[in-house]
Amino acid sequence: MSRVWEADPTAHFAKRLGRSALQLGATNNDPSCPDLWELSNGDVAVIGRDLTDHYTAQLPDGVHVGEDERLVVIPGVMIRSAKNDIPDEHCRKTVLTGTVLTAEEYLADFTRCFWEDNGGVSWKLERRQEFVESANESWEASLRGDWHESLTLLERGRAEVADYERRIAQHGMEVRRVRVVESPISRYLLWELSSLHVRHEVGGKIRVVGRQEIAEHERGTDVLPELFLLSRGIAYQVLYDQNGELEGAVKCTDPEQVERWSALITGLYERGEELGAFFEREVVWRLPTAD
Repeated sequence: MSRVWEADPTAHFAKRLGRSALQLGATNNDPSCPDLWELSNGDVAVIGRDLTDHYTAQLPDGVHVGEDERLVVIPGVMIRSAKNDIPDEHCRKTVLTGTVLTAEEYLADFTRCFWEDNGGVSWKLERRQEFVESANESWEASLRGDWHESLTLLERGRAEVADYERRIAQHGMEVRRVRVVESPISRYLLWELSSLHVRHEVGGKIRVVGRQEIAEHERGTDVLPELFLLSRGIAYQVLYDQNGELEGAVKCTDPEQVERWSALITGLYERGEELGAFFEREVVWRLPTAD
């Protein structure tokens, strides 16, 4: 069976994380310096001292080194210096200026603005890899490890999802969603992508991008926000706590800000892969029910 994650030899070196060993005083300019680099696909390359043979017999419980893996050691100061270069996806950073809404205010305001005087294309960007789906029985079943029940519940909800997509079309609207998916795919995303696949099959417009497609937009500790942009010129930055539970939103009606983020999401959508093809290639075989 294929492994969930594999190193991609086609990825190239994108940026050093932290300072070099020479800058940190961890080398005397010897060409065998340890180093830490982010690759173009978001993975990390580590150059360090190979101590596989030394540590193999004293690995902690649950730790294993595969036949094609090596255990390397680097100076701790290198990891500490890289902290500011490693984005925290849970960092609550607002990129829009506007009205701050509580979770209840956001849900009420969004529902009203979405269905009233809204037409054309609206955009949704999902960046986080984990969310809390409160009161969603299918998601709760996946948490219990009951994937058969989880997927069955998603299928039972197909008619309701199809009706929602029809209502959108009847109102002259279309929602185009960009979903960022990192590798390895989290268990939460296995569930969400299964849910989105049902929506895709009944007309939902969903495309997937990876870390490589968003790298130019995430510099240093910057992380793309969770956004929902309505065609009527309203943008919501949806805010979540560290666990992925909805906290509220920032509502922005400034045309310049709305247009800038609309252009960014449009570009990602154009570069993205249709969910159907991605799901068949990357998700189906990873679902626990595929065994």
